[in-house]
Amino acid sequence: MPFVPLLAAALLQEPVEPARIVREIQVAVDRDGGAALERTWRNTLRARPRDPRAMLAVATFERNRYRYEQADSLLRLLMVVGGPDSLRWRAAAQLGQAAWRALGSQPAAADTLLVRARSDAERAGDARLTAEATLVLAQIRGRTQGNAVARGLFEDWWRSVPQADGVDSAVYLCSLGSLAITRGDTTAWTLIKKGLDIALPRQSWRVGGNCWLALAQSNDQRGFGDGTRGAASRALSLFRRISYLPGVALAAQWYGYALVEGQRFAEGRALLEEAIRAARITRFESVEAWARLGLARFYVDVGDLEQARTYATEAAASHERRRDLWGIAASRLFEAEALAAAGELSRASSRFLDAFRSYQAASIPLSGVGALVARAGLQLRLGHTDSAVRTVAVLDSFARSSAAWVQNERPVLLGSIALAQGRLEAADSLLRRANMAQSWRRGIAYTGARRVALLETLIALRRGDGARVDSALSFSTTVMTRYLASRLDEGYSSALAQLRSTTGGPADLYPAAVAELSLRGRAHDAFALIEHVRARAVVERRLRAIAHLTDSTRALATLKSAPRESGVVTADELRELLAPDEAYVAYSIGLDEAPSLALVVTRAGIRPIPVDGRSDVVRDIDRFTQLAATGVEAVELSRRLAARLLQPVVDSLGTSIRRLVIAPDGALHRLPFDALTLRDGQRVVERLAVSISPSATALITLRAHNLPSGTRVVAFGNPTYRSRAAQDTTRGGTAPPFAALTLPRLGYSASE
Repeated sequence: MPFVPLLAAALLQEPVEPARIVREIQVAVDRDGGAALERTWRNTLRARPRDPRAMLAVATFERNRYRYEQADSLLRLLMVVGGPDSLRWRAAAQLGQAAWRALGSQPAAADTLLVRARSDAERAGDARLTAEATLVLAQIRGRTQGNAVARGLFEDWWRSVPQADGVDSAVYLCSLGSLAITRGDTTAWTLIKKGLDIALPRQSWRVGGNCWLALAQSNDQRGFGDGTRGAASRALSLFRRISYLPGVALAAQWYGYALVEGQRFAEGRALLEEAIRAARITRFESVEAWARLGLARFYVDVGDLEQARTYATEAAASHERRRDLWGIAASRLFEAEALAAAGELSRASSRFLDAFRSYQAASIPLSGVGALVARAGLQLRLGHTDSAVRTVAVLDSFARSSAAWVQNERPVLLGSIALAQGRLEAADSLLRRANMAQSWRRGIAYTGARRVALLETLIALRRGDGARVDSALSFSTTVMTRYLASRLDEGYSSALAQLRSTTGGPADLYPAAVAELSLRGRAHDAFALIEHVRARAVVERRLRAIAHLTDSTRALATLKSAPRESGVVTADELRELLAPDEAYVAYSIGLDEAPSLALVVTRAGIRPIPVDGRSDVVRDIDRFTQLAATGVEAVELSRRLAARLLQPVVDSLGTSIRRLVIAPDGALHRLPFDALTLRDGQRVVERLAVSISPSATALITLRAHNLPSGTRVVAFGNPTYRSRAAQDTTRGGTAPPFAALTLPRLGYSASE
């Protein structure tokens, strides 16, 4: 998330003429809207059009009303005021012109104006204006040149503040704390809290609001979600109290981000959209870009990738245009996450490294911890364990102050590496150190805990520890299903939390666990795991569908009115319900190096059948479906796909099996199994009646419903379509618009 800018206009406290005018106006605007004072100054300007005080005052009101062009027209006149104070008025005018450009799409122009303003103020001997220009310049360059530059300018500002008062001290402490956060300095929270305790009693609401946002940033860095949301909420309340829209935009963006991270999706989405509206009014383009990136993440979470790409593209273009280093880094991180979700692991791994380097360029490497953790996970999936070890070493060099890294991500990553290397004892020891390992043992169910439980299942299987397999697998199936059902009853936002993962999620581990269970004689457990995963997928699709509702009450009512799964069927239950001539086939396509297999269930029992699910199968499926859509018979592809995916299954079945129910996995959902050609030259459709089901539980549930009673009719026709105009004429009516349209007969309906 972005550095919290301390909006500089609140700092003008010194009773030097230009500074005092701006300060009085802002105090009046914050207190009661400032209408009376505005009338006074406008009357003064009408009476004395060349009065520099009146020009600055009315221009300041125009800026506070977000009428920036009108403000600029007055400030341009102020720049050419003559007299002994001309440099001071010119500095004030340039500072006013820079203030709104710094928020918007012109940070380079604002930078130039601020450099000139600071020079003129120094020459005029106006220390307050010099300090003010330096502070705003620090905020801009923190984004465009990195935090190291910002820290230097910030210290220049503090040294140049004349006769610093309490509000100056609050600004200093909160700004110092904000900068300390990015270095992982544990004193950040204390510094910000001291600044807040100074600002609030003085009713300096703008400074107080920014201190609350700095506190939210500190809590977020330390992983305290409740504290992040609470501080952001207080900041938003302060800015709303004084109707300060730039602050509202910034706080709504931060609070919306915190709510989405806390799985309060509907409320978070609404706040991010509010931030965009407020940012547009005030032309606060940097906040609008960050809010769009927040919405992109929201839409990824709820499965709407098209919307996510739209928001992410707009955010990235804005960050690049303004050369916002923090925003550029965040955009690259999002791009890497999207590539990983699309299965482009090598490209995603490279982009995660780009994102981390972007965070380094912005002098905030701690914000790049997540990028390197994700990169290490992808390196493992790609089989590059040595590279993953090197990535962990890089993380160790700078992330020691991150509790999330030390207590969870590090032991899980190192344990995963040890498992990939076959060092089972080391993997077991490392995983047990993670807080998430303790969570699943206590029955505390969340995504990270489920991932560790699956990792421990794999270790226990390879060590022959049956009791531990039972325990960890039970958590990953029965406990999680029961938990998810209870959360659905409590509220959809808690259930949506299960869609998220900061450590890669368990999806990449399921195929490995299914294969390991099957190959070690526990096919029934493998079948149960598949059924739980697919039942969960159905619930997740429902959750994603309702997550678009902005009203939580309406969303919860929608969820509770939906049909509820009572549980998943076991392999033995399915066997009893299958017909004698029927087989059920559940595919599990291995990711990366994990084996692929088909679990075949018949009346006689359950049998795992290895199949070829390597990555090039996906390319063959795509080519086959594309050719089939054009009418071209892809004979060779048909035979190859059948040989790799279906022939081993058919070979395992007796001649008595005439019906096949297939539960596809991954890319197999796009494959028309009926059209494949078997070894003997027969099409599958000639040998077997094939149907598709999402899971065995769904199959049995559908069959349990009684068919509607009454006469069944199948009708064929070759109709002639008459225009409605002709029909209405025969009835003496008046034809509606477009009623004269005549539809041609369908070309092949007669022959069909």
